Amino acid sequence: VSGDYSRSARIGGELTISLRIRNSGFASLFNERKVYLVLKNTISGALHKFQLNTDPRRWESNLIQTITQTVIVPSNLSIGSYKLYLS
Repeated sequence: VSGDYSRSARIGGELTISLRIRNSGFASLFNERKVYLVLKNTISGALHKFQLNTDPRRWESNLIQTITQTVIVPSNLSIGSYKLYLS
């Protein structure tokens, strides 16, 4: 539905996200699934994944779920521009 996140971050620094999403399906998931924040470098296409502390089996149908988490930017992340995805 919407999201807020830091527009810039430093290596070794914090990147905070707050996502509001809606399960618009018919039912909650049954099997366990992991949820990742994915940063994709806009030049090289390199991907960096961060596992989020959320359980999509608890995302009830037609309700808004808020995911707020802070991750540490790894030292091997190249300087540049990134797109943010949820996987």
